[in-house]
Amino acid sequence: MKKIAVFLFEGAELFEIATFTDIFGWNNVVGLKEFRDIKLETISYKESIKCTWGGEIKVEKVITEENIAIFFDYDALIIPGGFGKANFFEEKNNEIFKKLIKYFSENNKIIVAICSAVINLLESGYIKDKKVTTYLLGNKRY
Repeated sequence: MKKIAVFLFEGAELFEIATFTDIFGWNNVVGLKEFRDIKLETISYKESIKCTWGGEIKVEKVITEENIAIFFDYDALIIPGGFGKANFFEEKNNEIFKKLIKYFSENNKIIVAICSAVINLLESGYIKDKKVTTYLLGNKRY
């Protein structure tokens, strides 16, 4: 079984989260049998997050300093983007997030960052010499 974690920051865009939950959810129902064994779970450093334009999502698993090692078993990490005015960037320097990114990067695991989540990913400091894209490329910051 493949395991994918969707890391949710406060202020994440609901649509960017739903894209992955829908794709992998439907895949496990109607996808080709050889690809149906994928488990997708939402995770965060707190029990629930408020989305950019309203709505609250209760995550399936809370990641802490004490249990971070169990999250190293995931095959891929997805980080949906969000909006700064909805506090999306407030926790980008969260040590738990940084440790998770460091482990995934050093072990060549898949990391997918959508839209503004690339900022949180790059500012973790562990994505060096890797190819990334971001819609803010023109601002010369990233």
